[in-house]
Order: sequence, then C-alpha cells, then structure tokens
Amino acid sequence: MELITHADIAAVASAFHQPRVLTHDLVGRLAESNAAARALRALGFRVTREDPFPNDGGHAILLVDLNGLPADRLLAECDASTIRAGGHITGLYRGIRIVVQEDLPC
Repeated sequence: MELITHADIAAVASAFHQPRVLTHDLVGRLAESNAAARALRALGFRVTREDPFPNDGGHAILLVDLNGLPADRLLAECDASTIRAGGHITGLYRGIRIVVQEDLPC
C-alpha cells in the first residue's frame, strides 16, 4: 500500500463552478435564495434549478415549474412580473429573480 500525500494531489478547477470564498455577502445571497425557494415550494411550485450567483452579477435566479398550478397564483406573489409571447414568465419574488416556462395558448 502506498501513502498519498497532499503533494501528490493537484487541484482541478471546476468548469461549472468557479471556486469562491464564502464571505458574509455570499452567505447572505445563498440564504435569500434558499428562503425564496422554500417559500415557493410551500406554495406548491417546484423549483427546478437555483443559481444564487448568476454570471451577470445580479440577483439570484430560480427556475420554477408551476406544477399544474395557475400562473396567476405565482404572479400574485411577485413584486413585479412580465409575461412574453410563448408563455415565458419572469418575475421578482422576495428580491430573487424567477423564470417560468409555461405553454400558454397563443
């Protein structure tokens, strides 16, 4: 058996998630994103993806599945929202950006 030392192991940067130092600001962003996701789940929606640190540097983004519920129920909870042609819905919920893709009749 061979002993593995730290010198034998090379750090490999992830292509998906760049390394970050968890500062108070970043921990706060994670907490806000998680709180919004929990609240949406409690309302019956399904959060399919979370991006607490989007590349544009803006607020966190949650991708939401309506889970068979009406879009109006989600929009009533949002501070601001838009519905575009094709059913693309975006909104601001508790300071977190949400994105919904729903097949709405044209």
